[in-house]
Amino acid sequence: MRGTLNERVLLVWLPGPRVLWVAGALGSDPKANPSRLAELSSVIARERLDVDRVVGSQLAATRWADVRPR
Repeated sequence: MRGTLNERVLLVWLPGPRVLWVAGALGSDPKANPSRLAELSSVIARERLDVDRVVGSQLAATRWADVRPR
């Protein structure tokens, strides 16, 4: 992600199903860490990804629209 909170986090973008794998960047509850969620939102905007769902090692497939910062 190249940010201060997640400098070593690897993201994997699957454009066909519009899924972003976030490793352990968000834990099991994305809303529990607003800083990491904001940083992920910045990455998605910077890379111009059209994300439908995020999934991670601790996170079940979750609609991005349900957790993204407003």
